[in-house]
Amino acid sequence: MRLRYYGSFTLLFMIVVGWYVYNTDPQKLPVNVANHTLNLPIALWIVGVVLLFFIFTLLFILSGSIANLWQRYKQKRDFEKLTEQIVSQNTKEHFILEKYHNPHFATLSKILARFKLEADLNSQESGCEKVDQLFSLYARVSQAEDVKWRKYNLDPSNPFYIQNLQNKIHHDLKQAQQILKKEGYSPALKRQALIDLIQRGSFKEIPKALKGASELLDKSVLEVLLRAFWDKRVGMELAEIGNLCVQIGCNKQEYLQMAVDAKTFLSPDDWYKFFELLAAEDEQAEKAFLYVLLDLEMIEQARDRLSTHPQDEFLIIKAYLELKKSDKNYPLNIFFGLKSKI
Repeated sequence: MRLRYYGSFTLLFMIVVGWYVYNTDPQKLPVNVANHTLNLPIALWIVGVVLLFFIFTLLFILSGSIANLWQRYKQKRDFEKLTEQIVSQNTKEHFILEKYHNPHFATLSKILARFKLEADLNSQESGCEKVDQLFSLYARVSQAEDVKWRKYNLDPSNPFYIQNLQNKIHHDLKQAQQILKKEGYSPALKRQALIDLIQRGSFKEIPKALKGASELLDKSVLEVLLRAFWDKRVGMELAEIGNLCVQIGCNKQEYLQMAVDAKTFLSPDDWYKFFELLAAEDEQAEKAFLYVLLDLEMIEQARDRLSTHPQDEFLIIKAYLELKKSDKNYPLNIFFGLKSKI
C-alpha cells in the first residue's frame, strides 16, 4: 500500500471516529500530564491515540523502506565492484580483489579471478555502459582507428593498447620516432615502430633511427631493411649494411637467399663487393660469396677461394666446377639447393 493512500485513509478514519464519538459522548476527560491537567473531549483523546498509532506504523514502514534502500545500495556497489574487476581483468595485468557485502558476489569475484578474460568483439551488448563503451573502443581500434582511452587505463601489455599504438604509428610516423625514444614500451612494439620507419621513412630518417635502436635489430628488421636498401630508399653504404648483417648473425642459407635477392637490385660490381665484404667478416657468408662468383662467371677466383678450404668442404660446388671444366653445363642453382626460376 502506498503511503499517501495509507495516510489519506488514516486521516479519513480519524475524522469519522472523532465525529462519531463526539456526537455520542461530547464529555471531556481530564488527564494529568507532567503536573499539568489536560481537559479534552473524549473524541479528541481517541483521535490522538489513532494518530499516535499511525505515526508508529509510519516509522515502522519507513524503517523497512530505508533498510531496503540500503540493501539495494550495497548490491549496486557490489555489482559496480564486480564490473570493475571484469574490466580490470581484461585491461590490466594485475587487479585487486575487493570486499563485498553479498557473499555470493564475493564468491563470484574469486571465481572470475581464476580466469583470464579476453574480449569477444562479436558478442552482443551487455547493457552495462562501462563494458559496452570499452568494447566500442576496442572495435574502433580493430578497424585501424586511433582512439583515446579516456577513463580506461589500459596496461601496456594489453593487445588493444598495442594495436592502438600501431594505429597511431600508421597515421603519423612521428609517433614511431617518439616510441623509439621513450622508455616503457615493449621491445616488440619498438621493433614494429622501427620497421614502420624503415618502410615509410625518408632517405635520412632511417639511418638515424637505426643508430639509436641497435638492440632492436633482428632478422625481421633486417629483412625489411634489405628490401628498402635494394630499392635505394636508405642512405647507407654497402659496408654499413654488411656490418648489420654480421651483427644480427645470419646463417648460410639466409646469406645465400640474400645473394639471390640482391642480384636483381645491385650492379654486378656492388653485388660482388657486398658479398666479398660479408664473407671476410662472417664465414657463414662464404657459400653465398661462392654463388656470386660462379654466377658472375668468375671461375678462377672461385677456384682460388675453394683452394683455401679443406678438401672435403664444398664438394658439390667443386663438382660443378669439374663438370663445367668438361663443358657440361648445368643450372648453378641446383648445386646450391636453390629452385631454378622457370
